[in-house]
Amino acid sequence: MVNAFQRYFSAIVQAVAEKRPVVMTSGQTVKVDDVLRFTRHRDLVAFIIDRKINDLSYGGLAEMEKYFNERLGVQMFQSERERDVMRVFIEARNINAHNGGVVNELFLSRVGKVKGFKFTEGKPFHVDMDALVELSENAMRVAMEIDATVSAKFGLRRKAHGRWLDGTREAGQQTSVAEAVASRPPQAPSSPSPGPAPHSPVG
Repeated sequence: MVNAFQRYFSAIVQAVAEKRPVVMTSGQTVKVDDVLRFTRHRDLVAFIIDRKINDLSYGGLAEMEKYFNERLGVQMFQSERERDVMRVFIEARNINAHNGGVVNELFLSRVGKVKGFKFTEGKPFHVDMDALVELSENAMRVAMEIDATVSAKFGLRRKAHGRWLDGTREAGQQTSVAEAVASRPPQAPSSPSPGPAPHSPVG
């Protein structure tokens, strides 16, 4: 589920950037060698978009939220609780992928204290069914809120998608391109990224 959310994030940013490349402008530099690799302007733009998305993905939730706020002018979370629970989900995935599910100092520094969750340094963080339901539902809710806001603001094309998404949208109504892209099987990443550990309860 965490990986699906991160794929969705990449998809929605890419959809906006392809329509309005100006949102990717920043102080970052591009090597001359990289520029000369491309003969078409649109291919160079696609390269810059892909690199920026990779940077944001590796930068964690804080960088994702900063980009949404500063570059897209969109609030990523509707409440502190949404942000806190999303951070728990992402960081729980990370310790399962890289630290055998054991809480470490980095996890605690990023997550802090979150009501309803208990973390002890040096001990495994076990996600029971109730916690998994809350973490998953929060991730889906955040993605749907982002999808509705960003699609409306940037006029993203929408396509028919015959399945229920929530209680107010019936089968046959429209969902955004980014939402459809995020639901596809993951493609090979442009740079290596370790996946979740085997038998991980999250990720």
